[in-house]
Amino acid sequence: MVMINSGGAAGSGSGSSPDSPTDATAASDSQAGKAAEAPPSQTPPDKYSPDASTIQSAAVEGIPFYQASGGGLSASDREELLKNLE
Repeated sequence: MVMINSGGAAGSGSGSSPDSPTDATAASDSQAGKAAEAPPSQTPPDKYSPDASTIQSAAVEGIPFYQASGGGLSASDREELLKNLE
């Protein structure tokens, strides 16, 4: 348990010793209106996780992967659903 504001009086403790402020530095040299270079495109992975595969196939096949009751479909329920559609 964390006890906040439990004991100690105002002014007790070691105090603070902040550093003095330093001079400001110049901003980086940017060119206004110059378009940023696009990052290189990523190649798709060779293999997807089981969850990602389920979501992809649900999107392609139009099968819900989440029940309206709030619980997720188990893998066996999903497989049964796919078999019934064939």
